[in-house]
Amino acid sequence: MRDKGTCVAFNSEIKIEAKSKSRYVYPDAGVACPRLKESSNITGAITNPRVVVEVTSQQSEGYDRGAKLKYYTAIPTLREYVIIAQDEAWITVHRRDEAGQFLRLEASLESLADSLRLTSIGVSIPLSEIYLDVDLIGI
Repeated sequence: MRDKGTCVAFNSEIKIEAKSKSRYVYPDAGVACPRLKESSNITGAITNPRVVVEVTSQQSEGYDRGAKLKYYTAIPTLREYVIIAQDEAWITVHRRDEAGQFLRLEASLESLADSLRLTSIGVSIPLSEIYLDVDLIGI
């Protein structure tokens, strides 16, 4: 993406304007295309994420799979919401369909042999790379 100049990756320092123009959330990472578009309502927030990634813990899982999911899926530019478990090989992908509706669950990956495919940005990442140097439960 960087070489082509088509999208920009961002980290947890960037906040995203969500559902109402007065609410914002901090993702763990994400991608905006073609560049970061700043909010005119919230200083330091962007309005155009294409992909949002949350690394969930036992404490944040309910929020990441509940309220944050609702906030993110209300953002028109968002195409994929990825939830990565921090201590086991488990990645959930919520993806917007061609009609513009978010599918509640598009894919659940649980094997290090699987690859996370982010179709909206044309990227595929093996889970073995995502979980490199991570002590996983049960493996």
